[in-house]
Amino acid sequence: METVVATLEQFGTRQTQAGEVFTLKAGGVEYSTFRREIWEQAAPYALQTARINYSTTSKNGRVYRNLEGVEPVGAFEPLGQPTPTPMPGPMPTPIPSVAIAPDYARPKHPDDRRDIARAVALDKAVLTLAYVEGDRSPAAIIGMANYYFDWLVG
Repeated sequence: METVVATLEQFGTRQTQAGEVFTLKAGGVEYSTFRREIWEQAAPYALQTARINYSTTSKNGRVYRNLEGVEPVGAFEPLGQPTPTPMPGPMPTPIPSVAIAPDYARPKHPDDRRDIARAVALDKAVLTLAYVEGDRSPAAIIGMANYYFDWLVG
């Protein structure tokens, strides 16, 4: 078994004749496995430096790197709430400031609301596509999006 330390850049899956293959790219190199649990174990370390354990096999002139395990390197910060770090010395005096409402808090123009509703409806139609059996044509997706849009708008 070989080990390399690299930043986990990209995760993916693909279907092959042998079954579903789970892949990750680190340092421009692709590592793959048929075992979902190893791939899911690596997911929390996305975009972080990790130690990758793998074995290599060759077939038809290609070299395959079979993922065996992933573990964090150094100070691993899990995704979520960061741990507050206390500051040395006295606390600085807060500077009074004027609260400015962000752009997304402004009242929406009716056309903006319709565009947002249309984008949400199309997104939900595409997400629903994974659960639909039968017709998966673009016309069917647009039909679902229009159905969601009518429901959202009213």
